[in-house]
Amino acid sequence: MCQGDAVARRPGECVTGHRAGWWPCSGRGARRGDEGRVGAPAGWRTPVTAAARVICVDGPNGVGKTAVARGLAARLGWRWLSVGMVYRALGLVGATSMSAPEIVVDFVRAADGVNDPVVRVGDQTFTEGKLAGSRTANAAASLGASAAWQTRVNAALRGALRDGGLVVEGRAAREIFPEALLAVYLWADRAERARRTAAVDGSALDPARESGDRHRALEALRVRPGALVWNSTRFTMGTTVATLAERVAIASGERRFTLAVSGLEREVLRDGVRCVPYGALDADAHLVTPRGTEPGTALRSAVAHADVLVAGSDIVSVGTIRGASPTQPLMDATRWPANRWLSSDWLLQHRHFAVPRQVVELCRDPTGALPTLTAPSATVSPGSDVDRVLRGAWWIPQRLAVVPAVDVLPPRQFQGRLAQALHLAQSDPESASLADVRVSRGLEPRTALWFLAAMPESLLSISGEEG
Repeated sequence: MCQGDAVARRPGECVTGHRAGWWPCSGRGARRGDEGRVGAPAGWRTPVTAAARVICVDGPNGVGKTAVARGLAARLGWRWLSVGMVYRALGLVGATSMSAPEIVVDFVRAADGVNDPVVRVGDQTFTEGKLAGSRTANAAASLGASAAWQTRVNAALRGALRDGGLVVEGRAAREIFPEALLAVYLWADRAERARRTAAVDGSALDPARESGDRHRALEALRVRPGALVWNSTRFTMGTTVATLAERVAIASGERRFTLAVSGLEREVLRDGVRCVPYGALDADAHLVTPRGTEPGTALRSAVAHADVLVAGSDIVSVGTIRGASPTQPLMDATRWPANRWLSSDWLLQHRHFAVPRQVVELCRDPTGALPTLTAPSATVSPGSDVDRVLRGAWWIPQRLAVVPAVDVLPPRQFQGRLAQALHLAQSDPESASLADVRVSRGLEPRTALWFLAAMPESLLSISGEEG
């Protein structure tokens, strides 16, 4: 018997006209500050050692991992480094299995104040700028496939973790720093990644490279359980960096995830989530519930939606209204992604959904005003800005939104099964337009988000069996 089905849409079908350029670093999503006190939604741990002050950034080719890692480090006042940078440096000096040059990773303060990495191999020194245009991909890949070189490079990279924090960009970052505070999977659709690649150096995005990254034996491109999936397709780098900095503060316990809840009359703290009345300017996301929803139900909904919202970006978390809901048969009949068949106007009439602040801000009208998503008469005209924004997001059904999760295995036991399912799903992510994914015993709230990023070209049906 299923705990619930979650089917998610392929991104990019409806692209908003508000898409902002990735370069330079500027955007509307910046927050005024990180006010708040300790606390984080379930699944977001608080660091217990200084070594946990590490953020890992991974993602497909051309998404902008290096730029985001550097920008995030600058905002946090941390250092940053690139795993691939070390291997490219080794490739330039002609390192082989027979050579054993000393590898040292250090940092130098750039003119803009950022602590940039410097790699010393033997008596030669390399900066990211010097390595960016180097044609050492084959040599670097060969060295990266060597277990002996991996051991040496990993030791050099771990040696770079001293006082302060570190943002690490690269495929192997999470394996090198398993104690990392936060693992970010940075994503964008193929067209946007091609545009960014061309903007950097005029080159074309290489689809063969991404396919090779997914299928190589060691350190393949993977979305792993627990990752924060940031779909940057429709956001500027400024918005991406600012919001990731907020997620770092939440993961470290420096502030709470804040959800503005319709119908709520006062601020309430529920299971680590700060719930405030709808319209609060410092909210991370906005939850719309049906009129007459009991406060206890609304707060349970807020916590369930927060588990997904804190781990993603361009999403609409859609809640099921259990009981006498005329929309339930329609939702079950169409399965998901519902927004291929259901309109944005239906979403507003359904009135049980949550949207991140950054998505709401994409809906600003020409005067800069934000839409009101809670008015009884709220409608969305087909093709309007609000319609394009909402339908351009990933719609993720949140079947556990109005009742507490029950009969789900503890995270550590569940993670192994989920990781195996993700690995199998990503072995050939474009083999079919429809994929039926069944996760053993329970549906972790963020499962649909991870599979969306892992198989962006597929229509997914995701289900979890009850315990």
